[in-house]
Amino acid sequence: EAVQNAQADEAAQAAKAVKPAPAPAPAATAAAAEAADNVPHHNAHHGSRLHKVMHGVDKVLGPAATLAGAIHTAHGVEELAHGKVVEGGLDVAGGLAGTASGAAGTAIAFTSATTATTVAGVTLGTVAIGGAGIAAAADGVKDIYTGIKEDNGEKTAVGGVKTLAGGAMLAGVATANPVLVAGGAVTYVGAVVYENRGAIANGAKKAYNATASGVSSAVQAGSDLAGHVSNSVAEKAAAIRQRTSEVVDAGKERAAAALTSARARASEIADSVSRRAGEIKNNVTSAASNAVSATTEALGGAWKWATSGW
Repeated sequence: EAVQNAQADEAAQAAKAVKPAPAPAPAATAAAAEAADNVPHHNAHHGSRLHKVMHGVDKVLGPAATLAGAIHTAHGVEELAHGKVVEGGLDVAGGLAGTASGAAGTAIAFTSATTATTVAGVTLGTVAIGGAGIAAAADGVKDIYTGIKEDNGEKTAVGGVKTLAGGAMLAGVATANPVLVAGGAVTYVGAVVYENRGAIANGAKKAYNATASGVSSAVQAGSDLAGHVSNSVAEKAAAIRQRTSEVVDAGKERAAAALTSARARASEIADSVSRRAGEIKNNVTSAASNAVSATTEALGGAWKWATSGW
């Protein structure tokens, strides 16, 4: 979104700088109109659809970020009340920044405001991205502090990545560099996913268990139904013994075959869910690692570029 906004601003500035062309001759105007009528408009149509989709996403993420920031702030206030000055202060700062970021995104999504709209001398785009950067950095600093306090090296390292990601976003805002903004945002998301990989894996496991339980219940219900059908046929066919015997035997064979098939299918589903959970865990770990590597390279390149100017 930051890249799209930067491109839109550049296009608007370029359009203002272009001088109006002289009016064409009537014949040229007619030819141009005829040629324009023959050009397919599917590209514009798809661009409009993409804009509508992104606008719809903003309408969800903006209020969600505002609510999350408010909850984070309330949690920080509670920590301050219990004497946790550092943790509470960082949570309050990050929560307020996140709330401001979400509010700016919400205003852009639900009103005629744009990222270039100015409020109290600051553009909404700067508030949205800058607030997110401050929130990310505050979250990272808190993890570093907690990791050092609890002698948890992994938490300290994750906090460092979050802090760098937030710093990259703030640097991107300060220098109008969408690459730094996007890289910082992706890195922060990757760090959060990595940090919560256990919860994600547990969620996948619970989904697998729920699926397996549902399949097992369905198999049991099918088996019970088959038994009821078999008994009913046996009772109603008491007057014709030979026919009853044939019907009962056929019913038992079908029930056994259905039960065997259902159990095999349940086993296949369970194996598939288990494999998918493993793939999700591996993909999340790989994505987090790749995001950290990409951000490290991007920040290194940005640093080299910045220092080369000196």
